[in-house]
Amino acid sequence: MKRLLLIFTILFSTLLLSSCKKIEDPSILLPAGSPLIGMAEALDGIEHEIVVGADSFPAAFVKGERDIIIAPAVLGVKLYNEGKSKYQLASVFGWNNLYIISNDNITSLSELSGKQIIAFGEFATPGIVLRTVLGNLEANISYVGSVSDVVAPFMQKTYDAALISEPFISVIKSKTANHNFSILDLSEEEKVPPIAQVGIFVNPNSNNKAGIDNFLSKAKLSIESLNKDPKAYSKKAVSLQPRLKDLGEEVIASAIPNLNLDYVSLDLKTKLEPFLQFLINNNDKQLIGDKLPQVAFYYSK
Repeated sequence: MKRLLLIFTILFSTLLLSSCKKIEDPSILLPAGSPLIGMAEALDGIEHEIVVGADSFPAAFVKGERDIIIAPAVLGVKLYNEGKSKYQLASVFGWNNLYIISNDNITSLSELSGKQIIAFGEFATPGIVLRTVLGNLEANISYVGSVSDVVAPFMQKTYDAALISEPFISVIKSKTANHNFSILDLSEEEKVPPIAQVGIFVNPNSNNKAGIDNFLSKAKLSIESLNKDPKAYSKKAVSLQPRLKDLGEEVIASAIPNLNLDYVSLDLKTKLEPFLQFLINNNDKQLIGDKLPQVAFYYSK
């Protein structure tokens, strides 16, 4: 009887210890800017690497060492279609964050005819969307490396208009006493389906599935918190992320309504494919290839 009791005690203790075992944090790579703003709460207490620009991401996808990569959605699709990445898409949370701002008072894109425009992402989503919405309109477009490079030339009025995204519109507003420029939302153009920009990719070969799923739950809550109370969230985000201090609470709170961050994981394939098909139709199959990714590309818990 004593031996049986001892066995039960050992079994119970083992089960108790297993249930209390701490979930390991996943390894995460993400860009600065709006993705960092959106994930500020979710990253609290988790080690992560922040990079500026997109140059580091192709190598990270190919190496497959990270549990989670937060990156441009179309980049993950492209590398998966090319067989260079096994990462699966768990969520898209960055949508429709592309705008035209103009130093002139304009109400439609047709008024950009003959204008000098500074833009970013020539061969990526921003450039493709811009060229599509402009159509046959004769505008002079000059491309720079990243969206942050758009700010100074536009503020110096070297260009008539700029392709830009938040939080950089709010940065310009914060640095300009009289910001009487026009803003046109490119996602409102009929030629463009919902623009998918930032995705969360997970490594299917990771041994830390519990950690990955735990982070995904936190990521969803972070976006919900951001949209519920932008002021409170921006204050917390700046306190949690030193990288966001340069932007400041006021700029982030001002930018949040136009960041269009929305955590989408359910029916993700259905919601993403119209935009991917748009890219295939408008980029001569150069950006993501000539096919939509297979069902296996989409992650499920």
